[in-house]
Amino acid sequence: MKHFGLVSFILGGFSILLFCCCGGFILPLPSIIFGIISLVKNTDTKSRVFSILGIVFSIVAIILTGILLILWLSGAFNSNYNYTY
Repeated sequence: MKHFGLVSFILGGFSILLFCCCGGFILPLPSIIFGIISLVKNTDTKSRVFSILGIVFSIVAIILTGILLILWLSGAFNSNYNYTY
């Protein structure tokens, strides 16, 4: 239980780095779970800081992935425009 905060922090960091790939929805979920478990079980200040940062990073990654998904579904990245003058 002592290292769950660090695991949450690492997964949250990777989820921000990989939000444009498959990591945007896959990595934040275990990061949030590990962070919550670490917050509930540990009283160590260092572990609690890592847990909070991991949860915040994961939430940011989920928001960024959601924005990217909305833009992709709306066709903002479509390059098949017919420019006729």
